Amino acid sequence: MTKKRKEPTYLNPMTDFGFKTIFGNPDVMRGFLNALIQEDYPDKVISNVNIVGNDAPGESDEDRGVVFDIHCTTDDNEEFVVEMQRRKQVFFNNRIIYYLGRSFSRQDDSLDKEVWQFQTHKLLGVFLMDFYDKTMTKGVRHCVIKDFKEDIIDNDLLQYWKIQLPTYRKKKESDCVTPLDYWLYNIANMKDMNTALPFADKEPLFKQMQRVASYAQMSREDQDRYWHSYDQYVTTMSAFANERMEGREEAHSEAHKKELSSALNLYKTGLVTIDVIAQTMSIDIDELQIYFGYPFHINNAISINSPSVGEIKFVHITVSCNKISKILMVRGMVFISVNQYYLILGQFNT
Repeated sequence: MTKKRKEPTYLNPMTDFGFKTIFGNPDVMRGFLNALIQEDYPDKVISNVNIVGNDAPGESDEDRGVVFDIHCTTDDNEEFVVEMQRRKQVFFNNRIIYYLGRSFSRQDDSLDKEVWQFQTHKLLGVFLMDFYDKTMTKGVRHCVIKDFKEDIIDNDLLQYWKIQLPTYRKKKESDCVTPLDYWLYNIANMKDMNTALPFADKEPLFKQMQRVASYAQMSREDQDRYWHSYDQYVTTMSAFANERMEGREEAHSEAHKKELSSALNLYKTGLVTIDVIAQTMSIDIDELQIYFGYPFHINNAISINSPSVGEIKFVHITVSCNKISKILMVRGMVFISVNQYYLILGQFNT
């Protein structure tokens, strides 16, 4: 008998349904965009947002289930593309330029090309990344065309923001000091929250965001749609884990082993945290945790039905990662190899 799902308090914004439900609300989108742009343009205020579509046409099969986005326009006729990117890509920065350039080129489709004189409107991309970018030292990076030597903006028609959501999962509420901090903290952590969203006293829109994202307030039909989207998310994450583990097994050359050994020696000094080591040495934090022998506990045991091995039940297991070769931790979920497939066991706490 399959165990009944535990109902969440809020939708997971990393799922397709959760992302589009939350950010598809014009008021929520407006509040988030204002907090974002006012970091660099404090006098800029977006009064209205019009949601014009989800997911650009022509995305590859590889992107499907990994990338989803929402297009919207503002009262100033500016166009925003807000995208959730769940998987690290080798040429991610190149993809941003190509993707925005393609969207930018479509602006002239409805214009008279003989008289329009290239009077395009602004296109601004917001890329929420559910992974670390090793080139970034902070949680948010704002990019625009600037003069390299004089450090002045040459053209602001095309801009984009890259946002590392894992950075905000490491923060405490007390670490958040700006409106953008409040928004990104809630976006990154709301899937695990079971109380009212914090900072509602500073940003009243969080009360509306809370209602929009509330699982209990959805219809039964929408709840079913959410679980379908959530299952796709879990399947995708499991596939990523499988690929990453296979890649690691192939990549563990002598040079990489020496790199891991150096990382362990650095960690043993107690002078730096594992997060800093992961970012500085460009090694996945999951791999470091396994190599360092982090103990973890599997709570909230579940039953898993597998066509190849039948029902597997795990009850309050405690293991040490460095003694088991086929265990992988990815963003709070535990995977174990069963007949060459990685199955989710539960949440872990270090």
